[in-house]
Amino acid sequence: MKYSGLYVIGLTGGIASGKSTVSRMLRELGAVIIDADEVSREVVSPGTVGWRRVVDAFGPGILRPDGTINRRKLGGMVFGDKEALDKLDSIIHPLVMARVEETLAELSRESVEGKEGTGEQENAVGMEGVAQQEGMVKMEDAGEKRSAGEGQVERSRKKLNVKVVVLDAPLLFEVGADKLVDEVWVVSVDPETQMERLIRRNGYSKTEALSRISSQMPLPEKERLSDVVIDNRGDPESTRKQVLALWQEVRRKIRRIAMQ
Repeated sequence: MKYSGLYVIGLTGGIASGKSTVSRMLRELGAVIIDADEVSREVVSPGTVGWRRVVDAFGPGILRPDGTINRRKLGGMVFGDKEALDKLDSIIHPLVMARVEETLAELSRESVEGKEGTGEQENAVGMEGVAQQEGMVKMEDAGEKRSAGEGQVERSRKKLNVKVVVLDAPLLFEVGADKLVDEVWVVSVDPETQMERLIRRNGYSKTEALSRISSQMPLPEKERLSDVVIDNRGDPESTRKQVLALWQEVRRKIRRIAMQ
């Protein structure tokens, strides 16, 4: 595991691929979610270093009356203009990466400090009653001690906790955040559905939608680089079943790692 006490899943996908739906399902199962989109908003909130740099680069015309950045207006300036987009990315991406790394380090410290278990039973909550409690997977690490007199094996048991963290990041590969995670899941959808969802959800014109899709790494390339592909072309129940099966496999992996 990249971070002590954490098993980190990188969740990515193209815009409007259904990544947020999968993220919500994982939250229900007990994963701790780090939302990179939310972090990107935080690092450019009014008065921050990121906010000042973006305003200096693109002018005060991108601000709303309350001082917040009008993301749609800024997007209209940078999507379709590679130089402008690169400038914006060079400001925001390092700030987001730094904040994500800080958050992972803090979660790791919390998990390590709480490693000694209390012996209490897990609560069965989440989808399909999967056992989880606040993202912690509890395991028993069995160490063998031999009695010199009787040659009997007696097991000493120590509770170990591993927190499952999901880094929800549409630009996971583009910013190099895949290096922070233990495995990568990508949510896949066909281009027609992606376009339809984006226009319906965001109210974009077809040109606006295309400019945003084309600004990201092509989905087939993300699929090639990922460990897991979640097919989100079907109904929500189909996606839910895939996520549940993957979650159970993650729990098995963590147990195997802990017993090594």
